[in-house]
Amino acid sequence: MHHHFMMRSKKTVIFAVFKFVAILIIALMAVGWLSTSQAQPETEFSKSALAPSATVDNSLGTWFIASVDQPLYGTMRAGGAKWARVAISWRSTEPSPGVYSWASADARISQLKNQGYDIILAVMHNPTWAADTDCGPIKEEHLPTFATFMKKVVQRYSKSPYNVRYFEMGNEPDNGDVINYGWIGGCWGKGPNPAPGAGGDAYAKMLKAVYPAMKSANPNILVAIGGLSYESWTTEGGPYDPNFLDDLLKAGGGKYFDVINFHFYEAFTVKWGSIARKGWQLQAKVRSYTGQTKPLMVTEVSTPSKKPSGSSDPNTYNEEWQARFVIKGLTQSLAGGIYPVIWFQAVDRPENSGGYSYGLLRSNGSPKPAYYAFKTLTSELAGFSYKGAASGLGSAIEGYEFRSGSRQKIVLWRNAGSAIKQAFSLNAAGGRLRVVTKSGGVTVITDGGSGDLDGSRNGRVTISVGPDPLIVEPNSASGQNITQSIYLPKGWNLMSYRIQLSNTSLSNVLKSINGHYTRVLGENGTYDRSVPASFNTLKNMLPGAGYWIYTNRNTTARITGPAVAANAPIALHQGWNWIGYLPGSPQSVTQALASINGKYRRIIGDDGTYDTSVPPSFNTLKELRPGKGYLIFMNQAATLTYPVSVAAPSADFAPERSVNDELGPSSIVGTCPTVGETFSFTEVFGFIYPGAAVGSVVTAISPRNDVVGCFVVSTADQYGIMRVYGEDPTNGIPGMRPGETVRFRVDGALASGTLVWQDDKTPHRVDLTVSGGGSTPTPGPTPTPGATATPTPPPTPTPPPPSDVWRFRGCTYQGEPILAAQNPDQVPCPNGDPLAGVVLNLYGWDEGQPEPTEPFATKVTGSDGFYNFFITAPPGKDAPWDYFRLQAVADGMVNIALWTEDGVFVDNMTVEWTAPTPEVHLSDFYLVPGATLYQP
Repeated sequence: MHHHFMMRSKKTVIFAVFKFVAILIIALMAVGWLSTSQAQPETEFSKSALAPSATVDNSLGTWFIASVDQPLYGTMRAGGAKWARVAISWRSTEPSPGVYSWASADARISQLKNQGYDIILAVMHNPTWAADTDCGPIKEEHLPTFATFMKKVVQRYSKSPYNVRYFEMGNEPDNGDVINYGWIGGCWGKGPNPAPGAGGDAYAKMLKAVYPAMKSANPNILVAIGGLSYESWTTEGGPYDPNFLDDLLKAGGGKYFDVINFHFYEAFTVKWGSIARKGWQLQAKVRSYTGQTKPLMVTEVSTPSKKPSGSSDPNTYNEEWQARFVIKGLTQSLAGGIYPVIWFQAVDRPENSGGYSYGLLRSNGSPKPAYYAFKTLTSELAGFSYKGAASGLGSAIEGYEFRSGSRQKIVLWRNAGSAIKQAFSLNAAGGRLRVVTKSGGVTVITDGGSGDLDGSRNGRVTISVGPDPLIVEPNSASGQNITQSIYLPKGWNLMSYRIQLSNTSLSNVLKSINGHYTRVLGENGTYDRSVPASFNTLKNMLPGAGYWIYTNRNTTARITGPAVAANAPIALHQGWNWIGYLPGSPQSVTQALASINGKYRRIIGDDGTYDTSVPPSFNTLKELRPGKGYLIFMNQAATLTYPVSVAAPSADFAPERSVNDELGPSSIVGTCPTVGETFSFTEVFGFIYPGAAVGSVVTAISPRNDVVGCFVVSTADQYGIMRVYGEDPTNGIPGMRPGETVRFRVDGALASGTLVWQDDKTPHRVDLTVSGGGSTPTPGPTPTPGATATPTPPPTPTPPPPSDVWRFRGCTYQGEPILAAQNPDQVPCPNGDPLAGVVLNLYGWDEGQPEPTEPFATKVTGSDGFYNFFITAPPGKDAPWDYFRLQAVADGMVNIALWTEDGVFVDNMTVEWTAPTPEVHLSDFYLVPGATLYQP
């Protein structure tokens, strides 16, 4: 949290911009990145600063404003952020001496820990009873009280479930302007408007009081000084005390902190050259006083993508430049032995940042190029540690080498000027160089092949290097060095992967998160850890396919192998498909699905929904992303080919889309009828009595006699996890409705064993018993309440040849259900009492249109209860409308309620359905099966 100073020269500060509590120094993009072509050689103190266990993917984090950023914690974890810096307020937590309120801090720390973050806890804000200012020195008589508070903080938060190790004492304590910049969080320095008793010696006295108390609570925690600005000194016109650190160290404060913590912004490279050099200067100063080499950490590093409207800031900022600095600045931090490193801030909050946009995410949560740069760095260098300055580069190129075992990756860029050529030596002629852009695009270039700018098979690959950072890997084995990291927060996730594996078994694909998941759902099967293994039907997970996975904790799946070609074809069938995403960088929905434009209706993902029938502004799914899975509804079969802007490694891959290839030997002869698969379903499995041979067919049947689930027996006498689907009226797919009873057949014979359907996506054991065997008639409708019998209705009439005239006909009566008459022109009511004078209003409308307020046709039943609607369909349409509503008006009638096997209740006198419908019924008031919308 730093004020904003823009510098026109090395000495003169021109102006300062006010920022709120979460503000940092702003960057000066017009200044160069490093003044030399190579990385600063490591000194003995910089070498020791890098934690031995530190790797790129566990070193980086971000700053959140907990009150507003909580919904995006998961997004940043998915982007590779491992650390989160969050504040605890002494003022709020101990409002009066000895009275504590922990709820707020507990909640914000728990929320972050539940997302899988490690925490840096910054302690700020003095109570009014303990200090003259919110941000500055604590009254000497209250230092013991503060020490007691800090002991309690460590006791509470350094143990499970919080496990906080880093505790930061304030923020930018070298600030010396309590009047204009007290909101920064620290104002212990001597400056233009110092707080009473200010000075580095006062801060040292505070450290001497709290450090022993904190260590007595847990000797393994690390105490960091509040992140020093160490910029914009009062000698340069700024508010920061240039002698603060010296005064602190002269007073003996160097023995009472473990970590040197500072802030860095690109605006001040005129002074330091790079974040590493600034850290090394601080480290050397502390060493000169203490004789100790203390490790470095950075709790604020950033550059903005946008400045306030009307700002006098002379610099130009944009999102692409910000994304460049994410790679450059964080790489320089890692090279400097700095651990951990915190980017300010996670989300654009210009209202709290002096109008500047610092976030990796925009205010609405959508990712900026900087987010993908952050994700590229953390995922590409997962498990890698800094080795040293890269050798063999031209004088105008800056580069850093990272190693993981025998693997080598180099992060490099040109600081100024246009792109130039750079050759990379390989182990042998014909080798490969893997190149990754800041957005995650991958190219694998073969020595002497396309993309090798020297044009020769000579043991080198030459590429163009410009100001956009690249990550290169010499001697790449055709992309087999890709590791895809997929963050999976606790709960249900739609995921996919884009790696070629020789073993696609579920256990191998998910081996990195073994024990962290309980269920996996695929288009053609299910795996459930709680179910006996023989019943599970999902055996393999294929790249290019989507999967629902339930994780019992926050976890990250890492899959390593050659990348599937981003444009590998994916065959899609009509209806719902579960698809994956193959490119290495995100694309908008319309761009990604351009190859099937006009052939799909809807796509659903974790991030929202895109529906072609909805105005674009209402769609919530904006782009497809690596690691995500999607459900897409196709109007017709088609082949999806994702476009690629950066070539992926070559791979001849077409995902297998065959159904149930794990069912066993080819002797299985049973076949399933077509089942309409939808986004809603439950699942069943169990044994079959007295038995069922391999190849037997188990079907689930709705009350409307639709087949809503099917399974071909692969292990004698049992059926595996079978999905029983709910209806999708939007897309005209029949299915179950909540609360309805599912019935089952085995080879056509009705079996005992039922299930009340809910869209719970959970397996239920339902054992089936078949008596007699053989085929049984289709069960009839559920009896009308109060009826004594349920006759089996006749088959649905076969529609006559097409015509543009539609007829909706029926009979209203009171009594038991009756059979349809054979006379197509009139349906008499031979059973029960015909109901005369019943007014029937028929409404119709198309998808996307407002529902009508007036019926398009009205009929009044005669003495025989008969009615007959004639409707003309428009040219080229199969039915006059997409949706119908029938409303009955019968004054003086009691217990009259519409009921349909194919529709949905609106109220007890109204029912709706989609066209065409097989039959519409009323309870007490009955439309016979002949009352069918069909072409006469």
